Amino acid sequence: IKSFMDKFDKVIIFISCRRHHFTKHETIFSEYDFRFIRIFPFTIQQVNDYLTTSSIPKDTIDSVLQLLSRRDSDMIIQTPRYLSLLTKYIKEKPDKRIDETITRAELFEFFIYRKLDIESEKLSGLEIDYHKDVFKRVLEKLALIMEIYQRNELSKDDLITFFDDIKSNLALVMQGRIMLNLFLKKSVLKDSGDRIEFDNTEFQEYLAAKEIRRLGKNKRIVFELVVEPKIKEILPSWFNTIQFLIDMDI
Repeated sequence: IKSFMDKFDKVIIFISCRRHHFTKHETIFSEYDFRFIRIFPFTIQQVNDYLTTSSIPKDTIDSVLQLLSRRDSDMIIQTPRYLSLLTKYIKEKPDKRIDETITRAELFEFFIYRKLDIESEKLSGLEIDYHKDVFKRVLEKLALIMEIYQRNELSKDDLITFFDDIKSNLALVMQGRIMLNLFLKKSVLKDSGDRIEFDNTEFQEYLAAKEIRRLGKNKRIVFELVVEPKIKEILPSWFNTIQFLIDMDI
């Protein structure tokens, strides 16, 4: 694109990308006379209209909005690609309705692993083993570490240290530039140049909850992780992760 723009400097060019890709290459764009437009997430009304147009019953729409509503940020389904996945999820259910027993945890399980399936399909025909199941486990461990340190971003140096510290075969599988690049580009992470973060903060919280469950003895582990020892109060950054844990094991 850069070579094309240098050669054909009278051509008007439109480029679309996700924000973290722009951030990664912002210095290149700054060399040219670009004007930037940001497309914001859907409003609640737009989400409602989309689901209605997709023939989703009104009581199901109300149940979904109540289930996924957040006070502190946008709902995940205000992002179009996940709203589309939600529609598929509902339509794949036999009665095409969100049953009262469905939890946020089940929806996020679907969002995350369907996204991994989609990324895996993009690699069909390449002579590379995607190791999707390994990616799932590494993402869960990484999410828990980031929750423990109350961080939503991680430097790539810290990510390498994380792999060095994993005492299992997972680290061996992830070694090598090809596998690391696939992990950054073909999972639910955002690569912003020198830093990485999860595609959605709730993905991090859900995956951290899954990893805690794998450790067993949930109550004791959760208490040691989330309670500030001096004042005996739950750290606010753990509230959403605890909600996911309750969904998984009441």
